[in-house]
Amino acid sequence: MHNVPFSRENYEFETHTFYFLGFTHYVHRSRGGYFVVGRRTERKRFHRKLQALSERLRSLRVHGGTAMLRYFRQHMQGCKC
Repeated sequence: MHNVPFSRENYEFETHTFYFLGFTHYVHRSRGGYFVVGRRTERKRFHRKLQALSERLRSLRVHGGTAMLRYFRQHMQGCKC
């Protein structure tokens, strides 16, 4: 990991990003010209979770669409059932 200069004075319009706790942190200017630090879910982590969801739904196909929808709804609501 390397240090990224996040001072408002010497900010340039370059893309500065770093990954921490599963998020991609980046800096840019808002529409009003203000300094902003943004956060997005890390791409690799998001892709892994989508792949796992896809595999689980694929395994539920033999049980029918109702089972797939029930699992998907629980997954999206955050239920660990």
